[in-house]
Amino acid sequence: MSAARRSYTPFVAPNAEKIVAEALKLPPEERAEVVDRLLRSLDDEEGDALDESDRELLHTAIGRSEEQFRTGEAVPAKTVLDRLR
Repeated sequence: MSAARRSYTPFVAPNAEKIVAEALKLPPEERAEVVDRLLRSLDDEEGDALDESDRELLHTAIGRSEEQFRTGEAVPAKTVLDRLR
């Protein structure tokens, strides 16, 4: 998402405030699902070429990479660059 799309106005419509207030009452897992769905709706507006299956594969790969990083299984950048050369 471009930086221009991430700019927010200080004013939020009253209906949006109500939606946010209700969403904040949800358990963390459900709030995460709401956030994911809202972010995906923005991605769809960007017009990328991913269908739902490809998008799911991408998110799975990103999650796996994040977990590998957290557990110290990440490959050093130098190694990756050396392999690419």
